Amino acid sequence: MNGWLKNLKVGDPVIVDYGRDSCYGQVIKTVEKVGKIHLTIGGEKYRISDGFRVGEMWAHTMLREPTPEALARVARKSLERAVSNLMGKPHGWLEKAPEDALIVLRDALKNAREAQ
Repeated sequence: MNGWLKNLKVGDPVIVDYGRDSCYGQVIKTVEKVGKIHLTIGGEKYRISDGFRVGEMWAHTMLREPTPEALARVARKSLERAVSNLMGKPHGWLEKAPEDALIVLRDALKNAREAQ
């Protein structure tokens, strides 16, 4: 089940899942260091045995396998959140927008904010 964790190398992408059932979201991060029992990702240590973050009392933050489908889904949600945040809108209203349109919109909004 977690055999993929043992095969990770420095530079590999992983999905960090915050909260049970992703209730606080997911992000794509990169493996920074591989030790015998821990991985370092985003300055945090995760157990290779089960993917949970070291030192968490309730084990809410964990790693998820970075399949191509999962990486695409997380990247899409991240793009939707970025555009929603820049526009001051609630999350979820951009789910049906084309990805290329979201990228153009995000970049235009960032440029407009930086120009102010």
